[in-house]
Amino acid sequence: LKNFPYAIEHCVEWARDLFGGLFVNSAEETNTYLRNFTNKAAFIDAIRSKRENAAQLRARLESIEEALTCVKSANFEECVAWARLKFEELFHDQIVQLLFNYPHDAKNAQGNLFWSAPKRAPSPVKFDANDPLHLMFVLTAANIRAYNFGITTFAPESIDQTFFKANKLDVSEENVPNVPTNVKWFAQKAQAVPIPEFTPKAGVHIQETEDQEVTEGSDDDEEIIARILEKLPEPSEFA
Repeated sequence: LKNFPYAIEHCVEWARDLFGGLFVNSAEETNTYLRNFTNKAAFIDAIRSKRENAAQLRARLESIEEALTCVKSANFEECVAWARLKFEELFHDQIVQLLFNYPHDAKNAQGNLFWSAPKRAPSPVKFDANDPLHLMFVLTAANIRAYNFGITTFAPESIDQTFFKANKLDVSEENVPNVPTNVKWFAQKAQAVPIPEFTPKAGVHIQETEDQEVTEGSDDDEEIIARILEKLPEPSEFA
């Protein structure tokens, strides 16, 4: 479902799982860290005892790290930046990596084209602040993120195809009212988020089928886990 959807039901299930991971599990795990552990060492012992694979543990720790960063600098613009980066990660970077692992002309072990039915080769998406679907994703994700942290949310005019046809967005700074209820204000903030250049890399393992014995993840998972744990602030810092 994550890498090779071929029906709308797969996309719905993926989106529901993504929602839970970003807005439910992340908050719960961060609160568990802050409330149930007196120090970082005890937390490290607890997570290591669960014997998760490195990719799962890395994802959990990255979400906690992101949440604690947001706690320290909680404002709506930070939520916009977070949401815009999530858009890039989900709809551009992960797809570029997938196509790096499996190019359009890749063949499977039987010598057939890898991207044969029912598989559908995906296309990376370039963010466009004038596309209502793109902007709605960032707007909605930023608002739910803000809600997670008790930050005042953004309530703009309705954003749909009709709105965009009637209001050609000019997100150049001089044309954007500096008020957080204006869609142009939000679009300009989303467009201005610095986006790191993404380069796909070797050593990323992707499971092709549910019965395939492949542990998904990257060769540098353990290295990144160690970095996060080293820099993770003590729970007492948030008391």
